[in-house]
Amino acid sequence: MNNISIITLQGREELRLDERLMQLLRCSNAVLRGCSVSASRQLHARTFGVIPLGPRTGLIEWVEHTVPLFGLYQNSLRHSMAAAAGIVLTNTMH
Repeated sequence: MNNISIITLQGREELRLDERLMQLLRCSNAVLRGCSVSASRQLHARTFGVIPLGPRTGLIEWVEHTVPLFGLYQNSLRHSMAAAAGIVLTNTMH
């Protein structure tokens, strides 16, 4: 089976920490697989590829059907501000 990954070029961000976090999550997944209780529940963290190319650039694997945390924060802030103004917003996350 062919696995095709979509890669995005990320600029203006330091990606070395993201790379380290993915390494930590892969190690955590190995520990979870080694525990019969967590393995039976199929517990794991979804990881993605991160390749830092320089101090503020890198490549990140695109993960379908996800929303960046900053997007969630912006949506929450928009709804909070609208509620304070007495406006009801519909769900704006895609």
